[in-house]
Amino acid sequence: QPQLVAGGRTLLRADAIAASVPWRTLWGEHYEIERIELQRPVLDLDALRAWLAARPSSDAAAPDVRFTLRVVDGMVIASGKPLAEGLDIDFANSGDLAAWFATLDRGSAIAPLPPGRGSASATRLQIGETRLEGVRIELRDGEAPARE
Repeated sequence: QPQLVAGGRTLLRADAIAASVPWRTLWGEHYEIERIELQRPVLDLDALRAWLAARPSSDAAAPDVRFTLRVVDGMVIASGKPLAEGLDIDFANSGDLAAWFATLDRGSAIAPLPPGRGSASATRLQIGETRLEGVRIELRDGEAPARE
């Protein structure tokens, strides 16, 4: 039952986490993560936004982090209420996730999609007063939509 705590608040907790790391990481100068899998994670958006806002500004470039993420039966909460439930994700990013995260706190009601390929589904989404059930999203990084 790992937890990610920052600024005294739990940003992320899960029943289990597994990571796939290539052997060369043991002898290399930097860490590589190929795949992360989270079982029943809960992401607290309020805690994440507070942590991002409290970080000191820096001119240093954020690291370019790329990996495959698999989430099984996740939940996203804000203001103590679920925004997404029954969240299943299989996603491989292809671009700068640090820049994408920076766009999440720009006051938009709907967050932009991250750069990458994969799928996500949720049994329930709550966006303001709108409730969506049985949502599935396919993300095909840069591909034109298929024509029928």
